Amino acid sequence: MGTFFLALNASQSAKVRRVMEGGREYLVAPVVLLQEQVLAGSKGPLFYPAAEIRRNVSQWDRVPLTLGHPYHFGNHVSANYPGIIEHKGMGEIRNHHIDGRDRLKGECWFDVVRTARVSPTVLNLLERNQRINVSTGLYTDNVEVPPGTVYNSPKGPQVYTHIARGYR
Repeated sequence: MGTFFLALNASQSAKVRRVMEGGREYLVAPVVLLQEQVLAGSKGPLFYPAAEIRRNVSQWDRVPLTLGHPYHFGNHVSANYPGIIEHKGMGEIRNHHIDGRDRLKGECWFDVVRTARVSPTVLNLLERNQRINVSTGLYTDNVEVPPGTVYNSPKGPQVYTHIARGYR
């Protein structure tokens, strides 16, 4: 599974709650991780089909939350790469599930102490129930489609170049 990271431009509305567990305080925010759509990415516009989103939902259990996409010597790495969680880790994903609209949803469990150390800005946004944009940072196997292929989304037609499959 790829890295889950937070970007600070608003998108997902959160109703944050405080939870004590194992002697640690967490801020817990609901999140939509994936839904059927076309997303612009570093490899062009990718289509994320609902059927692929429904596969391997259990992979999302305890995926780390980090600030930004982790790098090591200029290369993207997983949040599980040595030292990343210690330096950028703020919590983890829990309670993931597919809702009635084929969206992968879950909860972001932010460890208050870690989040304050990594990003006081994120902590402040969470405490004020401000919206935070998120990215899964997942790795995909991209299957090329014919030029001009269109996904008819609720927002209108969207052209894409590949179908994203094999999320990890």
